Amino acid sequence: MDRTRRRALPMGRIDPPENALAFGLALIFSGIALAGFLINGLAAGFITLGAATYLGVYTLGLKRRSESNIVIGGFAGSCPALAGSAAAAGLVSLPALMIALLVFLWTPGHFWALAFRQKDDYRRAGLPMLSATRDERTAVRAIAVSSLIVAGVALAFPIAGFGIAYMLVAVAAAAGLVYVTWQFTVHPGPATAWRGYKYSSMYLGSLLVGVIVDALMRARF
Repeated sequence: MDRTRRRALPMGRIDPPENALAFGLALIFSGIALAGFLINGLAAGFITLGAATYLGVYTLGLKRRSESNIVIGGFAGSCPALAGSAAAAGLVSLPALMIALLVFLWTPGHFWALAFRQKDDYRRAGLPMLSATRDERTAVRAIAVSSLIVAGVALAFPIAGFGIAYMLVAVAAAAGLVYVTWQFTVHPGPATAWRGYKYSSMYLGSLLVGVIVDALMRARF
């Protein structure tokens, strides 16, 4: 793919390529072992689940076979929130579940926007991303609906105990997300898709910062 051709593996900078696989697996297994011995089994279990979902279900199973690849594979991104809750409290809390749900719902629209911009690249590589396999109208609608669902879920976080500091961030971030989504819907193209893709990264990051700030403020006051 043109998008990835300058990375270390496509450029042949890792020789033999199997070294990258060995190094990655070593990091995964050592991380799981350390979590199990130094933290707890539940945290190690969620780390294992995340790695298995990403490598087994998404990369080996769905990535080249189904346009639902990123929808199901997105669960891998939810596992760090669950593992973090298990590490901190020994259980999965409601706030952690909400964050995991947010990441799961955020993932498809984020990567569909990228695939919309790079659809020819994905088609040449044989990767059946929805934005590359469906017609433009369907792809635009899927990205827009995904973005609105994410914004709605993020604004529902107060049911898990998040307060005013988080909501101020969530409302402002949602306004920006709705705006870039509207731009993309009205003028679908590589430029607006790229803008939506970049903004959605900042959107998720700002929400997570809002979660942290809100927790610190509630603990202090």
